[in-house]
Amino acid sequence: MVGGVTGTMATNTVLDTIEVFQFANTPPSVSNVVVSSTSPANALIKFDLADAEGDCSFVIVRFTNGNGSATGAFATLVTYQETVNLAPGTISIRWNAAADGVASGNNVTVQIIPIGGSMGGPVSSASTMIN
Repeated sequence: MVGGVTGTMATNTVLDTIEVFQFANTPPSVSNVVVSSTSPANALIKFDLADAEGDCSFVIVRFTNGNGSATGAFATLVTYQETVNLAPGTISIRWNAAADGVASGNNVTVQIIPIGGSMGGPVSSASTMIN
């Protein structure tokens, strides 16, 4: 049985059809990623999020620490709610880089992966953690 049933409890008819809905959605995109910091415990990641349909998206934030302690690890964010239900525009996310072993003066590469109806391409930004 593929399609379900129709009718009432007494007169159910089994359906042998299926409805297919084409889900067409342009993946969201990220540009202009910038990492700034007054301290590694409160780094700021800013980027522009675009979506052709104007849908809300969410993002995954990963990083690579130039000292070799982390490669493609998930970033410890101050507030994970800053990564969900994002409308297109300029987005700011706070990263506790110190919790991820990033110290002042370390080179880091931050990768933002946007996800909406489908996954967008990751965008990376290299930066030096300053204090």
